[in-house]
Amino acid sequence: MTLYESTSERPRWQGSRRLIAYNAGFRVVGRVGGGVLSLVALHLATHYFGPRYWATVVAAVAYVSIFVPASDLGIAAIASRELARRDSTERTIYGAAIVGSLLSSLGGSGIMAAVGSLIYLGHPTVRAFAYLLAPLIIATAVWTASSAVLVAHSRNDIRAVIDVSSSVVLLGGVILVSHLRLGREAYLGAVVASSASAAVLGLAFARRYVRPSFKGARSTVAKLWSSARSVAIAQMLAAVYLRADTILLFLMSGMASVAFYGVAFQLAIFAMSVPGILMSAVLPAYISASTERREQLLQAALDVAVSLAAITPLLVGLLAAPMVRLVAGSHFLPAVPLLAILGGAIALALPNGVFYSALILDGHERLVMRTVGTVTAVNIIGNLAFIPLFGASAAAGVMIVSELAAVVANGRAYRRATTRFPSMKQSAVSVSVAAAISAVLEVVRRATRLGLEGGALAMMAQAVAALVAYLVALFIIRRWLRERARLAS
Repeated sequence: MTLYESTSERPRWQGSRRLIAYNAGFRVVGRVGGGVLSLVALHLATHYFGPRYWATVVAAVAYVSIFVPASDLGIAAIASRELARRDSTERTIYGAAIVGSLLSSLGGSGIMAAVGSLIYLGHPTVRAFAYLLAPLIIATAVWTASSAVLVAHSRNDIRAVIDVSSSVVLLGGVILVSHLRLGREAYLGAVVASSASAAVLGLAFARRYVRPSFKGARSTVAKLWSSARSVAIAQMLAAVYLRADTILLFLMSGMASVAFYGVAFQLAIFAMSVPGILMSAVLPAYISASTERREQLLQAALDVAVSLAAITPLLVGLLAAPMVRLVAGSHFLPAVPLLAILGGAIALALPNGVFYSALILDGHERLVMRTVGTVTAVNIIGNLAFIPLFGASAAAGVMIVSELAAVVANGRAYRRATTRFPSMKQSAVSVSVAAAISAVLEVVRRATRLGLEGGALAMMAQAVAALVAYLVALFIIRRWLRERARLAS
C-alpha cells in the first residue's frame, strides 16, 4: 500500500500527514543541519565583531534581503507549480525560469543599489556593504529557479544536501575571517560565496532531471512574468514586512538595538521557514490532486503546523536565554527578551504560512498580494509609531500583531476563494494541551522557584520535559479521539 492510499480503519487525511512528514523530513534534516552550521557561523561572527560592528552588517543584510525573495519576480513559484505537472514543456519552462531569473535579478540589483544610496545617504559603511552584497541577489535567483525543478520532482534530499553544503561554505568563510582577523567586507564575501555555491550545485543537480531548453525562452519568460506578477508583488511586500523593522530600528533607534534584534531575529527566522518546508513537500501531490485530495493535504499540513505552533511560545521562552548566550555570548544578552517575544510571532507564522502557500498553489496570487499588502502596512505603521517609544521591543511586539493579522487575512482569503476551510478540531486539541502544560509548568516553577533562579541547564531541562509531556499527551488524546470516532461510526 502506498502513502497515497487509505484503509477503512484510518481516514485518508492521516495518510496525508504521513506523506507530508516523509517528504518534509528530508528538508527538515537539511534545514536543521544547515541551520546548526549557520548558527555556529553566527556564533563566531558575533563574538569576533561584537555588537558595535555587527550592527552595520545586520543593517546591510536586512536591506539587501528585501530584494532577495523577489529577485526572480515570482518566476520560481510559478515554475515549480507548472513543472510539477511533468508535461512536455518542462524543459522550456526551466530554461525560461533561468533566463527570467537572471534578467530580473540583474535589474533588482541595480534598483537595490540606487535606492540604498538614498536610504543610507548618511551611512556610507552600510551603503558600501549593501553594494558588496548585490551578487547575493543574482545567485539566489539562479538557485530558486533550479530549486523549482527539485521541488517538482520531490527531490528534497538533494535540497537538503545543498542546504548543508552552502552552510559549510559560509562556516568555512567565517572561520577564515576570524582566524586571519579580516574585516566585515570579507565576512560579506563569505555570505555571497555561500549563496553562489547553492546556485552552482542547484544547476548541476537540476540538470539531471530536466535539461533546460532556451528555444523560445523569450515568449515563455514573458508568460511566466505575466503569471507571476501578483506573486512577485506579494514576495516583495513580504520581504519588506520581514525586514523593515530592522531598517527602521537602524534609522530610528541606533546601533545597539539593531545588533540585539538582529541576533534574536536570526534565531527566530529558521522556525518561520517550516510552513514552506511542509508545503514544498506536498507540492507534486497537491498540483495533480482532486479538490477533495487537496483538502486532505491542506488539512494534514495545517494540523502539523498548529501542533508545532502550539508549544512554540513556551519552548522559545524557556530556551531564549540559553540560545542567545550559546550563540552570541553575554554581550548580546539584551536579545533574550526580544527572542522570547518573537516566540509568539513564530507560532502564528506557522499556520499563516500554510494558508499563504495554499493560496498560491491554488492560483489565487491576487488575493495573496492584497493580504500581504495589508499586513505589511500594519507592520510598517506599527513600527513607525512604537519604535521611537519602545525600541527593539516594539519591533518584536509589532511582529506578533502583524502575524496575527496575516493569519486572519490569509485564512479568510482562502475560505472566500475556495468556499471551504480546514477543520480546527485537531488544532484546538493541540492548543489546549499546550496551554495546560504551560500553566502547570508555571505553577511548578513559582512554587519551587525552579528556573526562576536556575541557569541554562535548568531552563533546557524544563523545555525538554515540557516538549515530552506535550507530545505524549497529544498522542494519547488524539488516539482516544480516533478510537471514539471509530466506535461512533
